[in-house]
Order: sequence, then C-alpha cells, then structure tokens
Amino acid sequence: MAKILAYKNDQAIEQMTTNLKWTADNAQIFIDKYKNIPLLPELVTADLVNLFFNPRTFFVEKLLEGEVFTIGKLSLNSEKVYDMMDRPAGLDKLVSELEALSSNANSNSKSWREIYLGRIKYMDFLDGNIVPRQSYVDEQIELYSFYIETDNQHAALTLLNEITPKLNALFALKISNENTPLEDLFRASGVGADRIYEPILRSVVNAF
Repeated sequence: MAKILAYKNDQAIEQMTTNLKWTADNAQIFIDKYKNIPLLPELVTADLVNLFFNPRTFFVEKLLEGEVFTIGKLSLNSEKVYDMMDRPAGLDKLVSELEALSSNANSNSKSWREIYLGRIKYMDFLDGNIVPRQSYVDEQIELYSFYIETDNQHAALTLLNEITPKLNALFALKISNENTPLEDLFRASGVGADRIYEPILRSVVNAF
C-alpha cells in the first residue's frame, strides 16, 4: 500500500524553523555591516561558515586572492598576514565583533545561542540575504513526519481516528464540580459489586 502520513510533530517543526530564523536574522546584522565596508568581495553561500568562525583567515584569503606570503622558506600564518595588510576602514571592527562571538562559545551569550549551535551551515546567501536552506528545512520536516506503510498500521490508524473523538468527548464530561476526577462519574453509592465501574474506569484512564 502507499505510504500515508499518520502524524507530524508540528511543535518540533515550529521550534526548528524558529531557531533557523533566529540564526538568519542575527547573522544578517553582520552581513549588512560587511556590505558597508569598501573593497570586500561579494559573498556566496560557501563563505558563510568561514566568515563567522574564522574571520581573519577568511579576509586574508579573500583580499589576497589566495596568495601565500613567505619569509624564506617559512609561510606566514593568517594572523600575521592580517596584521600586515592595508585593511579597509571598518574591517577591524567587524572582525572584532565576529571574534567576540567565538569567545562567547562557552557562555550563555544570546548571540552565540542564536547564530552558532551549528545552524549557520544550514543557511544560504541569496540576493544579499541569509536565509534558511530550503532543502534542510524539508529534510527536518520529513524527520518529524511519521508514516504508516502496512495494512495493519492502516487498520490501527483507522481505529484510532474513530476512537479519539469519543475519548475526547469522554474526558470533556463534567459533573457539578469541574475538579472532580473522571472516575467519579461512575462512582457507585453502594459497596461490593455495585462499585465495579470505579476500578475498571480508573484502569482505563490510567492507561492514557
């Protein structure tokens, strides 16, 4: 039989999309600052992780177009090369702000929680904006979706769909006191066999 969607965890999906939006919105603040610095090359999606996690290395590679600086047989590391570069106005401030995010990696920094946690790698850079990657969103939605694929599963789902409205109606029943337990609807006034409904119903209720 064809696969049928039985349940989708909408709460988990909503939390996932909210987290991705937090990342996109907060990362965009730094992208907007990037755009205002002269001489910087256009960004592409592949740049994002390196920009946020290794800003000095990123700018050295971009501004020097991959050229490697050496003294004799020794190559200079990115930190040294960055300090030697003639840097455009505003770049140092941006780098400091990006590095400050990394320094908060082990703290409760709001910026760290919202931009990192591994979510920046699930972003795309489109038309100057950071947006959650749709293919990743689709994968996560599928992860939180549950299907039935056999005849027995289909029969069980059909029965559950029939039972659920009746259970909801049962639990919605009220007596004079709204806080009275559901089993009190069936509590007998007598003893012995007259009270048979109470333990049976309690067992059913506890099962849920």
